[in-house]
Amino acid sequence: MNFFHKIAIDRFHPSYVSGWCYHRFAKKKTLTLCLRVKDRIVSKTTANLFREDLLELGLHPTGKCGFELIIDPAAVCNGRQAYILTLEDSKRPLAVLNHGENERHWGQRIRGLISSSLSVFSGSRPRIVFMHIPKTAGTSFNTHSSKIFQRREISTHIELEDQSHYHILARDKKYLSGHLRFGVLKDFFGDQDFRFYTIVREPYGHLHSHLKWMIKTATSDSDNYFKYSNRVIYDLGRKLSGVAFDHASGIMDFVGNLDEVEARFFDNMQTRYFCDHEISRMTEVDFRQALDNTKRFSLIGLTEEYDSFFAKFIKQNSLADTQITRQLNRSLDPPLFDAADPVVRSALLPLVQYDLQLYEEVKKGW
Repeated sequence: MNFFHKIAIDRFHPSYVSGWCYHRFAKKKTLTLCLRVKDRIVSKTTANLFREDLLELGLHPTGKCGFELIIDPAAVCNGRQAYILTLEDSKRPLAVLNHGENERHWGQRIRGLISSSLSVFSGSRPRIVFMHIPKTAGTSFNTHSSKIFQRREISTHIELEDQSHYHILARDKKYLSGHLRFGVLKDFFGDQDFRFYTIVREPYGHLHSHLKWMIKTATSDSDNYFKYSNRVIYDLGRKLSGVAFDHASGIMDFVGNLDEVEARFFDNMQTRYFCDHEISRMTEVDFRQALDNTKRFSLIGLTEEYDSFFAKFIKQNSLADTQITRQLNRSLDPPLFDAADPVVRSALLPLVQYDLQLYEEVKKGW
């Protein structure tokens, strides 16, 4: 362990590294980090990006200790050489990144540092699987749950894990979370003593938030992960940035011209998560299957009533209560369109018609 600095790597790719780092005894001091291959500096940055999760968990007084490093592949002669992360004025390693390691494990280390610092013991804890539908307050739920479960018990973003390892997760973990549809979660964890949870959001607000996120992945100056790791998402975000969402005609063109790949990102996205199998376009048959699968969940929450959902989760599982100060990961960017405008809602209806039905059923049933 580095005595003077606390560091975590949460994304590691041959062309990209990100995480957070701060001085243990001077947390507000801004650090300059270097990534080295042998003795050559291949990337340098300042660890001052805002990390809302660290602020919420009380690990850092301002949250401004995040970083990302972009690596030019041409600067690395041998792509299998280790990356060594240091301070600018030191060659002493803060972290050593080996490409032969499962890059996924670096993502677990941030959650390990968080949960080992903050977990609250409450006796025998239940075994939880959280189906993380993007843009529904799932990041908040994972962060707040990390205050309750211990480091060794948690594994989030399991969609990045090789599925051949899921039997190990089922054996060793008590809290699992991932961007995976219910069919996958059911196949791997349905026969275990896990309880299933998820959160859904008002569909027009959810679609709007998801579109904004996709655009931001391609236009942000402070988060370039998808630019280097997933060109499908990055290129789609670039395409969306050119759509005239502030005009009804632009919205109708967007909806009417989605191809099959693009539809999987936007066509009734929340309902898709409850399905057994990957589908191209949502149908009534798919919706009925999704609705039936909601019966397998111990609790389904609403983003708009997040605090109430988390309180019910705590009570239902007899867990030690933990203070919630706010939801995380909320966008402050201006809206793309007025989701209350009847013309806009009509234009977007094909993309949310089943999500609307599912949302109403959840409101009534839970």
